[in-house]
Amino acid sequence: MVAFTKKNDNGFLVNTTGIERLTTDTKEFLDKIILEYKRVFPNLDSIYLRGSAAEGKFREGVSDIDTFALIEKEPKKSQLDDLKEISVRLSKTYKNCIQVDLECVIKNDVLFDSDYNFMKTVIKIQSYLIWGDTDFQNALPEVKPNSSLISLIFNLENRLNFAITKIESIEETDIKYWCHWTMKTIIRASFELVIDKVEEYTRDLYLCYAEFVKYYPNKKDICYQALNFAINPINNRNEIINIINRLGYWIVKESKIVYPNKKIIIKKPISTKYLNK
Repeated sequence: MVAFTKKNDNGFLVNTTGIERLTTDTKEFLDKIILEYKRVFPNLDSIYLRGSAAEGKFREGVSDIDTFALIEKEPKKSQLDDLKEISVRLSKTYKNCIQVDLECVIKNDVLFDSDYNFMKTVIKIQSYLIWGDTDFQNALPEVKPNSSLISLIFNLENRLNFAITKIESIEETDIKYWCHWTMKTIIRASFELVIDKVEEYTRDLYLCYAEFVKYYPNKKDICYQALNFAINPINNRNEIINIINRLGYWIVKESKIVYPNKKIIIKKPISTKYLNK
């Protein structure tokens, strides 16, 4: 049964990821990822798995393998080029997933840059440490389910612009991936609009949809369509862009009303999703 993220007796969110949630194939594949990260970044601090694989919700042929590394200093262009090549190569190797995403983020940015506050939450409650010391993750502050957790809507316009550029330019065989990615982003961003009302936290797409439409019932039909396309992606460019325009950019506008004092997050971890091939 789908449920909100678990909370402890004091109302703080609990990290429920763990090695017991990983499939045997995923465990073996993570060993390869660890070796590649260690080869690219001699200044490596730790490596994490997040997303559906870490949460025990991995769907073969639908889910990505999402990982990120904490590093000590700014990565070189050659290292990012290596990271992109590794992502492409491993994505072809591991047929169970759609894409192997590799990210890197500087440890001091997580600690001291307010634009990276959301990464504290990602590490604390959404990620499973696959290599490195547990001290950093354990020392991060506990969090409760409220608007301090939101991040997507403050970078949503940039993400939607990027998605449209991809969808309009890529081969038809790749459109389904970006449909899936974009619709997931929109659905989870919709939940961020109502998190202070719900006082719960989830990344589950259906729960995000169900809670959002309680407060925005006039968006129920278009949001359900986005949910459907997130689960059953299509390759029709016009239909995808129609939802981006009608719901995605509407969320951008609505977020400025709901959170008038929040600023756009300019920075984000460097991800192979956004690096040019």
